[in-house]
Amino acid sequence: MRAAPHVLIVDDNRELREVLAGFVRSLGCEVTEADSGTTAVTLASRRRPDAVCLDLWMDGVSGLDVLDQLRRDHPGMPVIIITADPLSDTMQEAQARGAVAYLAKPFNLEQLRGALVSAVGSWARPTRDS
Repeated sequence: MRAAPHVLIVDDNRELREVLAGFVRSLGCEVTEADSGTTAVTLASRRRPDAVCLDLWMDGVSGLDVLDQLRRDHPGMPVIIITADPLSDTMQEAQARGAVAYLAKPFNLEQLRGALVSAVGSWARPTRDS
């Protein structure tokens, strides 16, 4: 039996991070949470998650800089950008730097599920509405 995928969720908004973590756990994943880009880089090296959900705008560090460092340190690790910035220029920049998906807040949790399934495979449990 395959181990549950491990997802690192990075957002400086604790409430949103906890909602996302709860949803991702409900899909059958193991979750690690980080409240900053610096913590995310450290945890990614220690825990080696199967995917990262990364807020683009956090206090103290740009999510794009964190994305760059994650791509350098862990080239195959899929990173899904989650942000309040719906601008296509920002989306294109994130994708050019290696993000596998870009979700603009507010988004439907099923969009996150779809991005995670695309990133790490069809492991996720169906939700009640699926």
